[in-house]
Amino acid sequence: MNQIFCENSKIIVDMLNRILNCMQLKKLYIYSEVKENLDGLYDEVEKIYLADVQYKVYEGLIYINIESTESLIKIIPWLKKNKYQVEILLYISDNDNKDKNDKILEQAYNLEKISPLNGQIYLFGKIFEYPGKLEVAVDFKVLAIIHTYNEADIISKTMTYILEQGLDIYLVDNWSDDGTFEIAQNIYDRFPQRVYLERFPEDGQTQYYEWYHQLKRTEDISKNMPYDWFIHYDADEMRISPWRNVTLLQAIYWIDTLGYNLIENTVIDFKLTENNNDENIFMKDVYFDFGHKETHFMQTKSWKKTEYINIKDSGGHIAKVPNPKLYPLKILNRHYPFRSLKHAQKKVFMDRRPRFEKERKERGWHGHYDFVQKNQDLIIESDKLIKWNENTFYDYYIPLFLGCGIIVLENNKVYDRQFPTLNEKNIVIYGAGNLGRVAYKNYSKYCNIVGWVDQNYKFIPNIYCETILSADKILDMDYDYIFIAVENDVIRKEIQDELNRRKINNKKIL
Repeated sequence: MNQIFCENSKIIVDMLNRILNCMQLKKLYIYSEVKENLDGLYDEVEKIYLADVQYKVYEGLIYINIESTESLIKIIPWLKKNKYQVEILLYISDNDNKDKNDKILEQAYNLEKISPLNGQIYLFGKIFEYPGKLEVAVDFKVLAIIHTYNEADIISKTMTYILEQGLDIYLVDNWSDDGTFEIAQNIYDRFPQRVYLERFPEDGQTQYYEWYHQLKRTEDISKNMPYDWFIHYDADEMRISPWRNVTLLQAIYWIDTLGYNLIENTVIDFKLTENNNDENIFMKDVYFDFGHKETHFMQTKSWKKTEYINIKDSGGHIAKVPNPKLYPLKILNRHYPFRSLKHAQKKVFMDRRPRFEKERKERGWHGHYDFVQKNQDLIIESDKLIKWNENTFYDYYIPLFLGCGIIVLENNKVYDRQFPTLNEKNIVIYGAGNLGRVAYKNYSKYCNIVGWVDQNYKFIPNIYCETILSADKILDMDYDYIFIAVENDVIRKEIQDELNRRKINNKKIL
């Protein structure tokens, strides 16, 4: 198998970082039988070591590291008493008694297939455990918004699956010419109370894809339709709840009751291989890989109804809502971009590339098919992939639903902005985009980050356990320098002028 997962042992730290960041916590309670320093834990996190697991913790996240079944038996009464009061990540490094541990604690997530670590992970708490007898409120509704263009081979399966998941559908067809809309019409005739159909744009087909304007239509639908939650749902996907035998409607309802308003996706792409490139593989249990680019780990496509929603600026990948609270577990997106070689050729060379050209020039979008020049570019050797089977859900639960342990390709982009060498200085970072993240990683090693601000702070979830603040807060900060982490020269000059108006000297602005 090709290298898919990280070879280091940082997967537990990755899990802790994600959970803490999403829960907006800056304290981690630790009970460990072995000495460990948890290298890589976000700088903002305060580590509180407990001498005894019986220590009363009223809220937050507890990490427990024990070595044996004997140690587990000692803490069982405490676990049962506290498992719904706090969130608990339990790691047992003993592999010899795995079956015995599973009988005591029920569901375990083994680490051997996804990291060099041995042992099992157990997750407890309201965030991680779906209540078995939860009844979804009768008036709670979720709407999946789908944009289609020439998806006749799969649209019936997709719509049927979504309806079975308890969701209603709003389908926006971009004037397909292969019968997609007519198939959708047949399903509408069977479920007129749960399916909405339209063609976009209303006046007829345009020469180009105009994805930006289609996404603007998604925003309008979200604002105007009387639903509690919305999902930006592609026709070639199969979304899966983080709990087995729990529908998307049930999962989103539970997440809503916990106070979250935004859900991320883990995207896995099912591939054509040497043995399955002639048949239509859609929704079949074939071979897949995880996304490995940083952008693959920043996909929020499910949001609670709000007056403001922006999904068009990100090309449909990131839903921006006010005061985002991101749920720690993700919804799995089983993605089938190419269903067969025949489908791939038509999709790339006839249906997509010619219609993408305008937005390629204007926005730099739609470059994800550039690698396809010939058939062989679409065929991946199966021994470099993972075969989905009945055990995959639990065997790979941590990367599938927490997004942890997966190799992330380094962003080798060279930024024009230079990072002046500074040591032991108090730094404010202005800008929470890609450059802001790079600046944070750079300066947090040697300096003290006293604040991170952005003009769009209301719509940005926590990053590295840092809360992004309003630029107005700069005046309350004790800093040596402000680093403007913005690539665009015009915007950077506007920010500098704004800081000057606040009586901030240019000598303090980098």
